Amino acid sequence: MNVATALGLTAGVAVAVGLIAWNGVGPVVGLLGTGGIGLLLVPLFHLVPILATTLAWRSLLRARGVRQPIGRLGWYRWLGDSINALLPVAQVGGEVVRGQLLARCGGVAGGTAAASVIVDLTLGLATLVAFVLGGLSLMLGRGDPAAAPLVLGTVLFCLPVAAFYRLQRSGLPLRLARALAARLGGAGWQRLAGGAGTLDHELAALYARPAALARSAGWRLAAWIAGALEMALGLAILGHAIGLGDALIFEAVTQAFRNAGFAIPAALGVQEGGMMVAGALIGVPAELALTLSLVKRMRDLVLGLPALTVWQVQESRRLWRR
Repeated sequence: MNVATALGLTAGVAVAVGLIAWNGVGPVVGLLGTGGIGLLLVPLFHLVPILATTLAWRSLLRARGVRQPIGRLGWYRWLGDSINALLPVAQVGGEVVRGQLLARCGGVAGGTAAASVIVDLTLGLATLVAFVLGGLSLMLGRGDPAAAPLVLGTVLFCLPVAAFYRLQRSGLPLRLARALAARLGGAGWQRLAGGAGTLDHELAALYARPAALARSAGWRLAAWIAGALEMALGLAILGHAIGLGDALIFEAVTQAFRNAGFAIPAALGVQEGGMMVAGALIGVPAELALTLSLVKRMRDLVLGLPALTVWQVQESRRLWRR
């Protein structure tokens, strides 16, 4: 863990603990007691968005003629999400791991696996923008003045997303790799140039399949909507039922904050603050929003710890055999 990550983690923990202390530990604990065993329905329901994002990824792989069992892809997705949620990897380390596993264990060519993950990540960000704007449009329709600055922030978030997409289509990484190989020589640099060329080809091939991109984006949007339903389920279990429109607004604002704090491990503090803001917009009390944030944290632990444990056992066995 580098210094920046450690500082971000420390600050995030301090903010999260401070928010809970400010709003009172007692009410939060009381609400958790109210939910009781029913809160286990939240991690169970979270399997729905995991399945949707898995189907989104599979759509891209099938566009390149890759057939993989849905169970295997689901496991890689589940593990990747668990790594992003629980380890200090700036919420992208899980994408690297699932791409590596697809290539190493799934027998998929490295360039194809990497390209599928990169395009899947790009579509995830693009559909997130669409989902957030959709939620904010509901606020604007109600005449809520708080929507305007949030819309502006979301539009600004489009800039790095567009830059990420443009970088993939520009061929710049390939040109840099070839220039380094030509100048420095050596087998290692030649392999780098060859790998960059393969990746560039696979990215272009995927982006040339609009039907597959549309299917994948559709599954991604379904996953974001399922996330809103998951939050509505959590609030209902805690004794505060909300409608679909409020659920979409709540999840849209929460995701906007969470992704803005991507550099902070697990978005600690950022998620809690974002859920308080989202709750205030639809009439959810601050202590209830904080409790729901803790429910999401517990969901990540319930689903993530078993996945990380199995992964570590598998990796240990692989290294032992080597």
